[in-house]
Amino acid sequence: FFFFFFFFKQKTAYEMLRSLVGSEMCIRDSVKGLHSGGAVARTAEEAFRTGKAVCSGYSGLCQSIAENIGLEIVCVPGFAKGVGYDPEADFDSDNHDWNAVRIDGKWYLIDSTWGAGSELNGEFYKSYSPYYFGADPKNLIRSHFPRDPKWQFLEKPVNKEEFLKALMYTGHFYDCGLVSSDPDIAVLERTELAEFKIRYNPSIKMYMRAKVEYQTAGQYNELNNTWFVQKLDAYFLGNIILNKKGKYRVTFMAKLEEDELYYSAFTHIINCSRDSAVHREFPTIFKDYNKTGAILHEPLVGPLKIGSTVKFKIEVRGAMKVKVIMKEQVELSKDGDMFTGDVKIDSETVEIYYKYLEMQQLTSLLGYTTIK
Repeated sequence: FFFFFFFFKQKTAYEMLRSLVGSEMCIRDSVKGLHSGGAVARTAEEAFRTGKAVCSGYSGLCQSIAENIGLEIVCVPGFAKGVGYDPEADFDSDNHDWNAVRIDGKWYLIDSTWGAGSELNGEFYKSYSPYYFGADPKNLIRSHFPRDPKWQFLEKPVNKEEFLKALMYTGHFYDCGLVSSDPDIAVLERTELAEFKIRYNPSIKMYMRAKVEYQTAGQYNELNNTWFVQKLDAYFLGNIILNKKGKYRVTFMAKLEEDELYYSAFTHIINCSRDSAVHREFPTIFKDYNKTGAILHEPLVGPLKIGSTVKFKIEVRGAMKVKVIMKEQVELSKDGDMFTGDVKIDSETVEIYYKYLEMQQLTSLLGYTTIK
């Protein structure tokens, strides 16, 4: 451990937290072994030797390193809302380990397992999350419930019922500059449409999208054109269409401008008590929609009826022209950054295109489905 001792002695107290299992030296999570029940590293020694570990290996290695450089640190067992967590389910046992470490007289909470990366489709992706190295106790309690309430570090400890009800924000939520979401409870009862307001830090350039799944025979299957997320001045406005009676799982995802992948920010379960009288769909969002900061006003939902006249209204900051492209191309009237026009729908494919002055050709923003 001479290397680790030398390495950490060069760090400030806050940097030490982030470096225990951080961007400089990340022990990869053994996702496949965890799901299969096979042999995975569960101790500090195994994690150090193999470079792979589950939570007990992560927390054990952090504890060994911290103790060897003279820090007071403990392993905190408890329940965490991790992969496969069902917001409607109860729990009666621990499923996770994390750490509490005292530096310069102050206790910090760290989860080096969750801070090292995320699981997507059964595979581990290294994605260092600073949030989990010194997480604010009032935020971490949304996802981590320690067996002993003293490790909550809250003046009024949260009970199990409150923990289960609370919406869980991931580390990625905070790393992307998101602040809060309304509603902020995990399980919702809605019909036809669910609306969400997600506040963000305007100084951070980031994007959001959603994933909507519908439960059939106990399995969740993804639905297309059932979500629409727009970035407004003070918050993201997210809308979810609920066409059928049943249970939906809705995951809002976020990414920084420089990131390649979207990661989960929070997940709701929505129980819908009745079928919608009319089938509705949101337009398909193409990648330039987020990049331009466009805001769609009309039409927000489809499908659009062929032969009908539809009012289009969309704001595209800095754009020179915006067109609705079908069999015919209809250029919308420009008033500053707002583009409007009444358009007769004449084909099965309807898309909105835009063009900046420096662009050679029009590029797609949105696409609508149609009905006869």
